[in-house]
Amino acid sequence: MALGPRHQELGSLLGAWDVDIVLADGSKPAQHSKGKAAYSWVIKGRWLGCRVTGQMFGFPYEQFTILGYDSYARNIVEVTVGSADNSMLLTRGPSSGPAQPITTLFGELDEYTSGVLHSPYKVVLKTISRDRHVTTVLGFDGSGNEVKKVEFIFSRPHAP
Repeated sequence: MALGPRHQELGSLLGAWDVDIVLADGSKPAQHSKGKAAYSWVIKGRWLGCRVTGQMFGFPYEQFTILGYDSYARNIVEVTVGSADNSMLLTRGPSSGPAQPITTLFGELDEYTSGVLHSPYKVVLKTISRDRHVTTVLGFDGSGNEVKKVEFIFSRPHAP
């Protein structure tokens, strides 16, 4: 499959970023911690890797995400693994394109804290500017209401 504009857009994320990690529980104030991220090609021009390191719940945390555009399905695809658990998370959703800076991806996760398997969740990717973007992970409560789980706010180190 040929590369297209969605693949080129991925290249704008290459490089080093500062990350504000915001853990949200809903029952208590959000916890903030600082981290670092580095985006690099896993498969040049096709699949981007992002390694995030920082703190989560007061412990060292590491996460690795592969992000890309599936030309055949016309979906943004994200696969994430992290040091907080042993799961591999897969989300996908239609690309909104450069005119629409928000992309919503959907997947399922296993809630190891509650024992619920295959719980639906979503990831919202929002581009604020060339030097700032946000990844928000949302779950759902027992009534089907969205609950913010964690947010990663990425800023280029030289950005204000």
